[in-house]
Amino acid sequence: FRAPFPVALRAHRMPGWPPQELAVPLRSADSNANRWDQQSSVDSAVPLTPAAALLDGGKPSTCQQHQSEQHLAEAQAAAARSMEVGASILSELGSQRETLVRMRDTLHGADGDLTQGSSFISTMLRRTFFKKMLLIAIICALVGTILLLIFAKLKH
Repeated sequence: FRAPFPVALRAHRMPGWPPQELAVPLRSADSNANRWDQQSSVDSAVPLTPAAALLDGGKPSTCQQHQSEQHLAEAQAAAARSMEVGASILSELGSQRETLVRMRDTLHGADGDLTQGSSFISTMLRRTFFKKMLLIAIICALVGTILLLIFAKLKH
């Protein structure tokens, strides 16, 4: 996905930009080669970066090329390590996902068992309540019958 902003910014040029102190005049190829020779002979103690050397119109030295190659090799090694770490993380996440799926299935089974057990206990409680009420009714009927028999014997 690319944003449309760089195109819009390239199309719009502000007057007076870039400032004169930042503007770089164009040079011919011969003047660039002479400048590189002068720069390297005059200022050999201060090495130029590859980008600065290319901007000054010269070619980067073999030392700079070697450094660039080393940086590129380091970047490629870091990318390879990142790929290995990413692959190991993905495999670990895959195994964790499988574990979570198994746990979810186990929990769904346990939830079903708990629901079934809960309904079974509710049925048992309801039956126990009705049996208790029946037992209380029988006891009350027996107590009433005993009281009637006692009252009938006392009246005679």
